[in-house]
Amino acid sequence: MLRIIHTADVHLGARHDDLGEQASAQRERQFAAFTATVDLALAEKADILLIAGDLFDSNVQPKRSVERVAAQLHRLVGSKIRTVIVPGTHDSYDRASIYRAYDLKTLAGSHPADDLVTILTPERPSVHLKACDAVIHGPVFPTKRAPYSPVSHAWVSSNRTTGISVMNSVSIAPTRCTRPKEDRPCSSRAPASSSRSYTEGLRSRRSTETPAAVASGFPDSVPAW
Repeated sequence: MLRIIHTADVHLGARHDDLGEQASAQRERQFAAFTATVDLALAEKADILLIAGDLFDSNVQPKRSVERVAAQLHRLVGSKIRTVIVPGTHDSYDRASIYRAYDLKTLAGSHPADDLVTILTPERPSVHLKACDAVIHGPVFPTKRAPYSPVSHAWVSSNRTTGISVMNSVSIAPTRCTRPKEDRPCSSRAPASSSRSYTEGLRSRRSTETPAAVASGFPDSVPAW
């Protein structure tokens, strides 16, 4: 059974100018929520952590903030949990993209030859994670404004009966689960390519709360982002 933790709109490093002196505490709550998501992926022994847009609130972030994110992803790398990041409209893959400025994959301990951390790009909007034999497709645009709505685009309607699930405009198409022996074995075979069996066979978890709501139990006196 393919196990996915799905999140989006994390908006790490948001300025929160309207919060005044509370802005720093709110940024730290958001990072705590992201950390809790990584904790969940580890606890649930997920196969994939899918971040479907806007991990960062903007493409202008200090190096220390990127390193903190990389440290969390490194925890997943150590447990052979794949991370796929889809740039959104706030951290868009333009010329000034944070994903161009920093090699997040390398910082997280993932090597060029492996697929433990993948950042989709306009040139590479899909990745086949061979260890789980799952294909993840997510349209990535080089500007903050998408030229069309991905959820209404032709490929969505044409693939509704092929086992592809659309989440925040990201598609996941599992076929077989064939992790190599050096990785943690998957718990069972992934579903066949039909909408019904896909729905029954795939366990997907998505946080519907805002980062502040997820981290509502954290103290107000926390270090700055």
